[in-house]
Amino acid sequence: MKTTLDEIKKWVPLAKMESAGEDEFRKRIQGAMEVELPHEKLTLIPYLGKPEVVEYASAELIGLCPVTFLPDVYKIKIRYVPGEKIPELKSLKYYFLDYAELPISHEHLASRIYDQFNAQVNPQLLRVILDVAVRGGIMTTVDIGTDEI
Repeated sequence: MKTTLDEIKKWVPLAKMESAGEDEFRKRIQGAMEVELPHEKLTLIPYLGKPEVVEYASAELIGLCPVTFLPDVYKIKIRYVPGEKIPELKSLKYYFLDYAELPISHEHLASRIYDQFNAQVNPQLLRVILDVAVRGGIMTTVDIGTDEI
């Protein structure tokens, strides 16, 4: 049975990562990867153009740290070659906004966005690049998909 957003909202922040065992982390990761968010379904528009590279970029993607529940700030780029559909941008914006309530690590966030965009839009090629705001002096980039684009 899938975890609901209401169940996730009952999770409590952890004092530190060691406060939870592997099973608790596994449960939280699974829940964050499977939960249905309010604006998860993108509005799609038919695409009749030629093959071209399209890039959407946003510096306003926010998720919650799965340990502290403090906001994590991301810059995201979605690069793709359209198939038969493209997303309506307002629905993509609302989709991004939903993550502000979800405790999820950046690696899992990038995978989730990649999988959902791929499943709904079904592009010919897809790449998702997630730049994480500097944390503890460490710069992190998560890059998933083809590097052909």
